[in-house]
Formats: sequence, C-alpha cells, structure tokens
Amino acid sequence: MSQEALDAVIKRAVADSRFRQMLLDPKRFAEALKGFDLTEDEKGRLRRILLEKAGTSLPFAQNLRERLAK
Repeated sequence: MSQEALDAVIKRAVADSRFRQMLLDPKRFAEALKGFDLTEDEKGRLRRILLEKAGTSLPFAQNLRERLAK
C-alpha cells in the first residue's frame, strides 16, 4: 500500500467527519476512496479493518497504520 495514499486517507478521515462516515458506510466506501491510489486488495484490507473498528468505542484510526502494514 502506498504510504502516501494511506496517510492521505487517514488524515482526511480524522479531519473530515463526512468523509469518515462515507468510509464507515459499506454502501459508500468505494465512493469515498475514489481518487486515492489504492489497489483493490488494499481497499479490501482497509474496508475490513474499518468495519471491524466501526463497532467499537475506540477513537477512529487508532493503530490503523500498524494494522494495515501487516
């Protein structure tokens, strides 16, 4: 995964609540990532991690970079 693309997604999600809501909505996830240079595999990994986190009370993006790097 491009580190720059991942950083851009994380920064935008933290700063933009509307974008964050799109990422967490399975129906709008693909729309949210348009324009980011991510492969389909990377998008799938990001989707799985975000949907796992959506049901928790942890702050958004906590340890996200480390989990995606695995």
